Amino acid sequence: MRKKLQQKKQTKSATRQHANTRRAALELLSDPKFLFLLGQEIGKMGIVGEENNRLTLFLAAVTRDFEKPVSVLVKGPTSSGKNNLVRSVISLLPPESLVGRASLTKKALVYGPESLRSKVLYLYEYSGGRDAQLLTRILQSEGALAHEHTVVQGSDRTTRVARREGAPVILSTTTDEKVYADDENRFLSIRVDESPKQTRSVLRLKFQRPTPRVDSIPKEVWQEAARALSRTQYEYRFPDWFASLAEWIPAEETRARRDADRFLSLLKAVACCRSFSDGRREESGEIEINLADYAVAFEILSDAFASTYRGVHIQALKFTDAVRRLNKKLDRPVTVKEVAQDLGWDRALAYKWAPAAVRNKLVEYQEGTHEKNQKFLLPVPGPALQFLPSPARVLGASKSLGDELHFVHPLT
Repeated sequence: MRKKLQQKKQTKSATRQHANTRRAALELLSDPKFLFLLGQEIGKMGIVGEENNRLTLFLAAVTRDFEKPVSVLVKGPTSSGKNNLVRSVISLLPPESLVGRASLTKKALVYGPESLRSKVLYLYEYSGGRDAQLLTRILQSEGALAHEHTVVQGSDRTTRVARREGAPVILSTTTDEKVYADDENRFLSIRVDESPKQTRSVLRLKFQRPTPRVDSIPKEVWQEAARALSRTQYEYRFPDWFASLAEWIPAEETRARRDADRFLSLLKAVACCRSFSDGRREESGEIEINLADYAVAFEILSDAFASTYRGVHIQALKFTDAVRRLNKKLDRPVTVKEVAQDLGWDRALAYKWAPAAVRNKLVEYQEGTHEKNQKFLLPVPGPALQFLPSPARVLGASKSLGDELHFVHPLT
């Protein structure tokens, strides 16, 4: 009898604890600064910088229950903190939604015991799944695997079909600037900050006297908040002004079709996060995306989509944009020093990315010899560098949106 009473008491305590966690999670989601607080929480885990990447990875995880989940490949040199970044973000997700693997054999994905629906598959390194790349791509595209294999029993031969369902969000890391083309098209690529300034910030943290974490929200509350984001599925309505995005997104490469799908899924994830605080979660089960959602998504994702679509490091794109801007303003070729001053970069950083911009035929050196062997840069005529149009452009083109836009900036 005493044992039963003790078990009953423990059950009540666990139920009460869960109710408190659930209440705290809903209060957290109802804060208009939710995405900002999320980024701050990840920073408290020892992640320096990478503000956009922190939120991008979390939003990708939210899409695990969407029709088109978004997979992310984190790129950067060795020792740049790629896996530490991913591990910190996924630690805030419900444990039951995570599948972590160091490597995969050729047919392993089809024989797994559990469905991959609504899962986040964390492959520690992209190269660890090299043997399984074909099935990984099929899983991302089709959302299911069916592998027919031979079964031998004595002298009898027959076949069976092994099946596995679910299109998971795949998160992985690589030191490669580019991976196999078919995989490049299936991932959103984000690049860690490899600048000397970032390294200096990391070093300062390592040599700083440890301080206790103050006012940190318990991890269980973040995990319950992530659970709540995926617990109820909503239909997302697009406003009238949305059609203009299709005319502004570049269309030179066919991969724009997949990148547009990725952006729409991530935009829905932003709207899902923001809908707890602005009252859009109606009983009808519909959420209309608004311009503030787009502005928040743009602040977090614009660099990643520009870099992914152009297949060029975002720093090379920023360098190119500065060359174009200065060339138009000064009406002459420009120097690397002038580009560095315009961007507020150290001159060494500008010299690092000038060759990448030239190599990708975004800028070119002016022909001829010059005094003191000075090299002058000219922009190469080409399409816009951005993938997503700015919120200001959208606002200015649609009279129905008014003259001003107000939103909580997710990074500041």
